[in-house]
Amino acid sequence: MACVITADTPFGRYSYPAKLCEAMACQVPVVATDTAPVRWMLHDDERRIVPIGDAGAIAVHLLENLRGERTCYANLPTWDASARRFDAALTDS
Repeated sequence: MACVITADTPFGRYSYPAKLCEAMACQVPVVATDTAPVRWMLHDDERRIVPIGDAGAIAVHLLENLRGERTCYANLPTWDASARRFDAALTDS
């Protein structure tokens, strides 16, 4: 289980938390605060997204996801796909 807490600040809205990427790649259940990047990364999965600053919601979601079972996250990019997109972005500039 991973708990990813990000702030509702310019940086929090801009950043894409590496620990969320790592947890998803390892199929670890996550609970994360509701910022645009997190919502995008989790494909709006309300089972995993909690309002910023709502400790009660975070606790409830953590307890609901503590089974420790692996989670299948759809459409995760591979390293190869990410490298191709990065290369294309550099080439198209």
